[in-house]
Amino acid sequence: MALSREEREHFLAEPHIGALSVAREEADRAPLTVPIWYQYAPGGELWIMTGRDSVKARLIGSAGRFTIMADRLEPTRPR
Repeated sequence: MALSREEREHFLAEPHIGALSVAREEADRAPLTVPIWYQYAPGGELWIMTGRDSVKARLIGSAGRFTIMADRLEPTRPR
């Protein structure tokens, strides 16, 4: 079942470990996918922290975008 916008905003604002995926520069390689903590305030921007010289930072700079997947162990139920 799809969540409403309000439910998604609330879910993303909870503390979760996300999985960050970003394209690699080599076309024949799978994306880099790593666990990462993130911070999100409803209606705001997503924040991640990584070292300036990290592989993640270099690849994000190259690709200009990334994906975050947030998950929890229990099913998400509408309120």
